[in-house]
Amino acid sequence: MLERGIPRKDYEIQDVNGVQIGHVTSGTMGPSVGKAIGMGYVKSNYSELGNKIFLKIRNKPISAQLVKLPFYKKND
Repeated sequence: MLERGIPRKDYEIQDVNGVQIGHVTSGTMGPSVGKAIGMGYVKSNYSELGNKIFLKIRNKPISAQLVKLPFYKKND
């Protein structure tokens, strides 16, 4: 998540125009990265890493970004 908010199962994933492009399958706080994290499905033409997406949380679009798994930061 790029903004404050925690993704929850079945939240809508939207593009910049508010069009639904997928849905969240799970989400929680990621203690190792200090941010909310989630997983979900998006249409393949929106699946490029780094793409900005929006989750519909309480009828407001909250920004997020597609990143590569795993979510954690390695300790060197």
